[in-house]
Amino acid sequence: MVKYFFILLPLIFFKATLFAQTLPRDTAFVSYARENTKNVYTQIMKEQAQLYNGGDYLDYNPQKDEHPYFISEDWITGSIQYNNERYSNVSLLYNIYTDQVITEQPSSIMIQLIRDKVQSFSIDGHQFIMIKETDLPTGFYDQLSDGKVKFFAKRIKEFHETISSSEIQRDFTEKSKYYICKDGHYYLVKGKKSVLNVLGDRKRELNQFIHQNHLRFRKNREVTIIKLIEFYNGN
Repeated sequence: MVKYFFILLPLIFFKATLFAQTLPRDTAFVSYARENTKNVYTQIMKEQAQLYNGGDYLDYNPQKDEHPYFISEDWITGSIQYNNERYSNVSLLYNIYTDQVITEQPSSIMIQLIRDKVQSFSIDGHQFIMIKETDLPTGFYDQLSDGKVKFFAKRIKEFHETISSSEIQRDFTEKSKYYICKDGHYYLVKGKKSVLNVLGDRKRELNQFIHQNHLRFRKNREVTIIKLIEFYNGN
């Protein structure tokens, strides 16, 4: 019995010593990890601080399911070029009734970004850029095609309020206006005739392309114009 006791005693002492040596290292690692996380968060907040310097935004209170936003009334993760700085993985809303970009603070406060400081932003595969000092009304335009000739859409929602059965009915109607930019000038286009007038230097080729690909402006005007612009730029 005494023999086993003297054999076990060094083992117990060794384990206790090992535990005593390991504990401070683990504690130090946890402390380092927490401090590192805190520093990373602080750095991110510093980098995004100017993104939250807009004004408070009062969200629209829907009557049913109507809303003034592009794509969705829920936050969309996107990117934005704001005051000459680019930010990725940002929660965004685009109010196309007021033409304002909205973001969310970490505290869930909605912020209306300063419009003139937003150079561009991207949500749900759409790239919006601020266009000003041209023959277009200043605002954000959805860039649908880029190149020698560019194609843009102005996304709009119009608000309607009617009285029906002694009840006020509210609704938003969405529509788009289309513009081709050629040689630095912007042209409003609506259908085949206006598009071919802008791209008149290659009218015959474009008509052949329309016929060969069975393109229909009335069926899907936006997609059809994109295909024509891409054909024009690529040939």
